[in-house]
Amino acid sequence: MPEVTVYVTVENGRTVLHDPILEAVIAVVDEHNHKIAYEDCKTMFDLNAEAVERFKKRFAEKGYEPEKHCIVLIQVDDPYGGQISDVLMPNENWQVIRDQGLEPIARGIADRRFMTDVVAEFDAKAAEDLDLAKDCLIVIVVASSVARVFVV
Repeated sequence: MPEVTVYVTVENGRTVLHDPILEAVIAVVDEHNHKIAYEDCKTMFDLNAEAVERFKKRFAEKGYEPEKHCIVLIQVDDPYGGQISDVLMPNENWQVIRDQGLEPIARGIADRRFMTDVVAEFDAKAAEDLDLAKDCLIVIVVASSVARVFVV
């Protein structure tokens, strides 16, 4: 069995323990959790298919350009989604929806540059997907602490 070296360093005045095996386990668990979170986003997208169709029609009616706007579905109780929905829909009373036993979802059309900048802060993969879909009408789903991009 290969020898594993655990070592300690001091970084910015803090003592840090480095354990390559533990770091590898964390990476595998993180990848697994990310896959589950992406599945949650797909489920949310599928459950909101009618809303997406309504927004696609509104997009066309208003003459919005895919380079400047996007459709969003945002899980309000998600750590990132809550912050984003507070900016996009300030003063919205989400508690009324929670009191009905439902999960609040912010749905609408948003500024694409704003969403691109925000998503890049917490999900590098989704940020890459946004770059690849530059000229496409997209839906950005934020749920389970990730973002996912769907071309529609």
